[in-house]
Amino acid sequence: MKCRAFSVLTYFVSFLILVFLSFFFDVSGALVVVGRADVFFVVSAFLLGCFVLFLKAYRWHMLLLNSKYRVKVSYSCVSMFLGLFASALTPGKVGEPIRAYFLKRMTHDRMSGTVPLVVIERVVDVVLLVLVSLVGSLVFMSGLEMAQLHLFEVFVLVMFVVLCVVFALLNKKFVFFVIGKVNGVFRYKVDPALFCSAVERTKSGGFLWWLMLSTAVIWFFEGLVLYLSLLSVGLFLSPLVCFVLVSISFLVGAVTFLPGGLGSFEAALVFLVSLSGMSIDVIVAGVIVYRVLSYVIFLIFGLVSMRFFDVWSTDG
Repeated sequence: MKCRAFSVLTYFVSFLILVFLSFFFDVSGALVVVGRADVFFVVSAFLLGCFVLFLKAYRWHMLLLNSKYRVKVSYSCVSMFLGLFASALTPGKVGEPIRAYFLKRMTHDRMSGTVPLVVIERVVDVVLLVLVSLVGSLVFMSGLEMAQLHLFEVFVLVMFVVLCVVFALLNKKFVFFVIGKVNGVFRYKVDPALFCSAVERTKSGGFLWWLMLSTAVIWFFEGLVLYLSLLSVGLFLSPLVCFVLVSISFLVGAVTFLPGGLGSFEAALVFLVSLSGMSIDVIVAGVIVYRVLSYVIFLIFGLVSMRFFDVWSTDG
């Protein structure tokens, strides 16, 4: 009952933020700009966004294979797309581990063995986004001419974050404590021993480095989707800058624990892009294009995956 009330509260907060943004900015003027958006760049952003989803599904498939789960690529894709669809509708993306349930329905594997893989994937995402956000904030927002003065601070901060994450993953007592608290709050019951075993397999054979590299590629392409979305309304930013902006905005959306980061993500992204000094109508239009495309892609892949899931889970 408390979880349901909290979910309703997060949806209400997201609605209030969107209403505030609509009054604070000239949304009608932004919609006019959206109506004049370059179709070529919009379609390109859409296709690239679809490609990003397949990259995420491939990473999920490789995680499963590394943990000795021999599943079909199609099953990995369907479970991933349904999980992403659920995460876009739930506070703090807590619905994403449901992909383990969908995978169980299709393969009859235990959820207790695949849920830790979802957690590991999310941890790697957060680590990368934090690193990119720290480096981007200290370099780009300080001015390129000041970058050399901040190299030492960047190095110290990056190493601090990395060491904290490594300590959290390697210290079994800490892992057991955190998972115990998580199990007490959410319905997903994660076995701490299985989680530690999954971490050990992820670290073996250099797979963790592959996982970090693939995660960096995925989020860089996500930044390119924003780059094309802004380009469609005539706003040019460096793809590398878009990579940093997406990283920071996604972190803000995750920290606020709102469903899909709705409201907080848009506010953070509009604020960050506005630092470029461009017209606010153009900025809001670019953010609208980017977010609408994201939800359209999630909806299409989610609905199509539901159809395949119904067939494959029934055949069993």
